Amino acid sequence: MNPEKLELTRSEENYLEAILTLEHRNPTVRVKDVADAMGVRMASVTNILKKLDSRGMVRYERYGNVSLTDLGRTHAERVMNRHRLLEVFFHKVLGVDRETAEADACKVEHALSRQTVEKLLYFLESNEYIESVQRNIVQRSESAFADLQLGNGSDLRLTDLVPGQTSVVVAVNAAPDEAEHLRSLGFGPGAEVERVGSSSLDTVSVRVHGLALTLTVSEASMISVRPAKSKCTDA
Repeated sequence: MNPEKLELTRSEENYLEAILTLEHRNPTVRVKDVADAMGVRMASVTNILKKLDSRGMVRYERYGNVSLTDLGRTHAERVMNRHRLLEVFFHKVLGVDRETAEADACKVEHALSRQTVEKLLYFLESNEYIESVQRNIVQRSESAFADLQLGNGSDLRLTDLVPGQTSVVVAVNAAPDEAEHLRSLGFGPGAEVERVGSSSLDTVSVRVHGLALTLTVSEASMISVRPAKSKCTDA
């Protein structure tokens, strides 16, 4: 993944966070819903969504529905988890009122380094402001984003693999229902998948989690993968 593709403005990150919040309430998110949530006109939303769509962060239908891609969701979850962490720190540690803590967290969440996040996590957990499960959630989202940054543009589609080649799933770039179906088959981010046997013009044969499956070319093309690192063995 090209690191520059992951560099978003504060406004763009706010849009991703808003879409994620809306998806938690209802899987079907309309452009109008985003406009209402952000308190802006439809035209303003359309311009931002076009940019996010071109960068693989969202799927956007003009004046219709909008959904996060796996890439967009990874980015949004990272920002949202940082926001929650900061809100706890500002309110419970510093004694700032909730409304101000929420507003200040919105401003600071975009600028934190990963090192600062780790130090903040350690402090909050050590002093029992958060539980270990909350720390793990934040650390996972930070690690997932870091993995994307280290992709170095080497990501492929599952259809690009040759028989016998093994890779790791990076993202499922499909509409919510299709993405959920593919994840239920085992194609979630981090899963190791191998292309096996011969495939027809319409299907792709793979093995994931030890199971042999046949996908349509359309389904396989929605799955972004990264070549797996070779495993060295002793002679």
